[in-house]
Amino acid sequence: MESLVLKKVEIEYGDDIFSYKNEFIYSNESMDGTGFFLQYGGHIGYSVRKSERNKGYAKEELRQALIYCKDVLHIGRVLLTCNNDNFASQKTILSQRGKKENEVLIKDENCVVERYWIDL
Repeated sequence: MESLVLKKVEIEYGDDIFSYKNEFIYSNESMDGTGFFLQYGGHIGYSVRKSERNKGYAKEELRQALIYCKDVLHIGRVLLTCNNDNFASQKTILSQRGKKENEVLIKDENCVVERYWIDL
């Protein structure tokens, strides 16, 4: 894998971000993997372009985000969530020492969200 660097979103990346978002829209996918933050979401959200999946990018994104949360934001514990049928996200979260707390039903969307905590 090439070196992955997390960058702050800035206007110079606008075309890339727009293209990335459109890829989700045109394939009828959602980018809102974490839902409502405390109950259904978490501290960190990440996504990987469909054409770049299964290359370790999500794991590296999460690893770097956890370092940032610990070293810069001084957060000692982070919450991550994913839908219970999102096996790739489950694997990614578990790879970074995620411990499953519980599952929450989102009645309006008829789906179950798994909640994981990672101690930093």
